[in-house]
Amino acid sequence: MIPELANFILILSMSLFFGTSLLGIYARKIESARIIIKPLFTNANLLLLASFALLIYLAVTDNFSVKYIASHSNSSLPVFYKISSIWSAHEGSMFLWIVLLGSWSLLFVRNNYKTDLYITDVLIILSSILFLFTAFLIFTSNPLDRVLPLSPIDGADINPILQDPGLAIHPPMLYMGYVGFVIPFAAALANLTSSSTHAWEKSVKRWTLAAWAFLTAGIGLGSAWAYYELGWGGYWFWDPVENIALLPWLCGTALVHAMAVSSKTSNLKAWVTFLAMLVFILSLFGAFIVRSGIIDSVHAFASDPTRGLYLLSLIAGISLFSFALFIFKGFNYQKKVMLFGSKESFISLNNILLMTAIFSVFLGVLYPLIYETILGPKISVGPPFYNTIFAPMVLIAGLFIGSSIDSQWQRPFRSIKLLKLAYCLVLIAIILAFLYFFLGISFSAIEGMSFIAGSFILITYTLSIFNTDRKRRIANIGSFVSHLGFGLLLIGIPLNSNLSYEETVAVVINEPKQTERNTIILNNIYEAEGPNFSSIIAEVEVNPGTNAVLLMPEKRRYANRGQVTSETAIKSSFLRDIYINLGELNDQDQWILRLQSNYFISLIWGGIMIMLLGILVFLRKIKHAAD
Repeated sequence: MIPELANFILILSMSLFFGTSLLGIYARKIESARIIIKPLFTNANLLLLASFALLIYLAVTDNFSVKYIASHSNSSLPVFYKISSIWSAHEGSMFLWIVLLGSWSLLFVRNNYKTDLYITDVLIILSSILFLFTAFLIFTSNPLDRVLPLSPIDGADINPILQDPGLAIHPPMLYMGYVGFVIPFAAALANLTSSSTHAWEKSVKRWTLAAWAFLTAGIGLGSAWAYYELGWGGYWFWDPVENIALLPWLCGTALVHAMAVSSKTSNLKAWVTFLAMLVFILSLFGAFIVRSGIIDSVHAFASDPTRGLYLLSLIAGISLFSFALFIFKGFNYQKKVMLFGSKESFISLNNILLMTAIFSVFLGVLYPLIYETILGPKISVGPPFYNTIFAPMVLIAGLFIGSSIDSQWQRPFRSIKLLKLAYCLVLIAIILAFLYFFLGISFSAIEGMSFIAGSFILITYTLSIFNTDRKRRIANIGSFVSHLGFGLLLIGIPLNSNLSYEETVAVVINEPKQTERNTIILNNIYEAEGPNFSSIIAEVEVNPGTNAVLLMPEKRRYANRGQVTSETAIKSSFLRDIYINLGELNDQDQWILRLQSNYFISLIWGGIMIMLLGILVFLRKIKHAAD
């Protein structure tokens, strides 16, 4: 009975979203009707949340009469994974996506107390989007469908590689970023349709930053999960779905910087409107790619073509409407002169680089699909393409970011500052020479570009601390911290790539194995039982010549699916991670171990966390200014 109740509530929520859209159109002309829209929209979202809560209850109580739960959960799972199993496949993850979309929308609407035409148009847009996606869920991907007349006794279990806390948190974080961009999207469209003079960019700035922060955290968590769980020892593989997540992040980066220009100088008004539409459309495009079944990826949800066609039609309709409206109404902004060397000019140049990066990634994702459709053979676009494209852009962007630290709004660049920038480049040359001649580190061209860009940002930003204009220097501490984190990330990537190494060894118990750089001893192998799996655990001692470390990698076999996974053991320090993966037992009774030493991976994770810290500081500043 509960599944039917949850389904009824979901249908009622969809109906209320549709009703809110219609009433909103009516309220555009009848001002007295506007007071009803917000309560109606609120109730629709509360019903949506209630339906999702019932689905969680059904999963926790092992109600295998629900087809989705029977296919993706199991009674032996811990409660935490029973809950996370809800977003482990297409139907449930789409439900979560819509719930988060509604929650973002509701929070924004509840924080805007006005009932003017602008807010009415925002509500119409948000309600329409929620109606369309809720309809998609109900009619093509309903996670509340029953298995009747006979229900399975137990569930098929969640995919073992998803039974990890990191991946349980990663998708909700990522979705919060994706759907959060609906706020600037709706606000930009509403500003065009209502012909309002409303400063919509300021009203959505913190919402845009929050969405960008969630997306950054979601991508970072996904990267960390791939690093320690999949056993690859890497953090980014230019997988198509990783690239899809990168598209709205790049566009969101351009948007938040363009918003700063718009609010400070009234420049780039039309550009901000365009980016606000594009960033959400790219998020929708990601939903289509992941759920259409047209790509092969560890991240992709298998799906039938009908769903993909519906999503494609839906996204195409939203995109055509948005861009048509922008073409007819979006260029009527007053343009102001932008001085070369001013802060806004540097931001504009970096926006051009970001758009070039977006186009490059978009082409890398779509070209193999187009080629396969027309000519037949499958091709792939991998790391060499992306690294070659991104390295020069990262270098140029880093030089722009470092050069802009002392620039001012609507003021030309003073030529005396070129001397300071030259000093920075000379210092970087000295650092590179030291690394090469004294430490034997020589970067490839691609690695060198990233290292130079990151070093330039860190040096120029550090020197700015000693700037005599102290008041101006600390005016935007959040941006300052975020750019330092980005510089640290750019330095960590080439150091990790250049210094890390891998060794594969075959060992027997209690016999030391000497490799070129380490002494490895397999002390013991034993079995253990988990809640829904059995394990083989190895005790491995690794001595790199300093302090020996004990690591315990394992292999797990999950009872229900019979699937075997490897659980990597990692010993982390600032300098490096010692990373061991347990392989198979060969016919000489030797266990295969894969050992990696990943240097300066801490700079990559630290850079991401510092970037997030800067965003949080900036968000707090905006909130205080609003209060």
